[in-house]
Amino acid sequence: MFYNDTPEQAWVYINRVVEPPSRTLGKLLAEHPVEKVAHGIYHQESWIGNLLSESAARRDWLRQKEDLETIERVGARLITPDNAEWPDFNSAFRFYGNLEAPTNFDREAIPPSCLWVRGRPLKETVAQSVAVVGTRAITPYGTQATRKVVADLAKHQWTIVSGGALGVDTVAHSAALEMQTPTVAVAACGIDYDYPARNAPLFHRIAQTGSIVSEFAPGTTPQRHRFLSRNRLVAAMTAGTVVVEAAYRSGALNTLNWAEALGQVTMAVPGPITT
Repeated sequence: MFYNDTPEQAWVYINRVVEPPSRTLGKLLAEHPVEKVAHGIYHQESWIGNLLSESAARRDWLRQKEDLETIERVGARLITPDNAEWPDFNSAFRFYGNLEAPTNFDREAIPPSCLWVRGRPLKETVAQSVAVVGTRAITPYGTQATRKVVADLAKHQWTIVSGGALGVDTVAHSAALEMQTPTVAVAACGIDYDYPARNAPLFHRIAQTGSIVSEFAPGTTPQRHRFLSRNRLVAAMTAGTVVVEAAYRSGALNTLNWAEALGQVTMAVPGPITT
């Protein structure tokens, strides 16, 4: 039986069977009610076009009930562009890249279709926000620099957005909590999945005064391509991105490239002269 009694169930179904981000899905949702799109996917109707192939392997995954029970258990909720707390992603994605745009820009430079959120209302939390990202292999200098940058931003009521990873991300989130300023962690996995596991207590604290955000269905595991997709959201929901320490080919620089391609401010902390 295809459970499609409410728009929420339709959103949950689509998020489960179509791996985000999907440009085809975004175009269809702009033209048709979510229930119609969900019905078309499940019945593999020809009018859904490329979604036939994008959803073929999962279209019979009817897990709406389980997914909704999961997010209730972890204290999360599903938000869509119709919700009052939906950030203005359309403005962020009005730009069209540049020579330094990420390699996945043409395919993934689109707003999310829906988001899973734990904690404070997202729109107001990121209304004045800056991304602070960097390496997992943080140095003592990187730790000191990150804490100072976050402390100065907190004094001026800027929300700190990062990816919840070890290293710079963890220091940025922790420093924001110490300064009692909101912080947002954007996950590359399901909202019910604590990654890395050792940061589970940190994520719990973030959700109490800030927000945890995920584009992916509950239970989704972190994979490299999901980190790269996630980075565009970190850049899109902030006014600018600060890189503290990062390798030449790294997720942090990928986030910075997304920020530049989307017309946001890009910033970097100078490294010590001995590195």
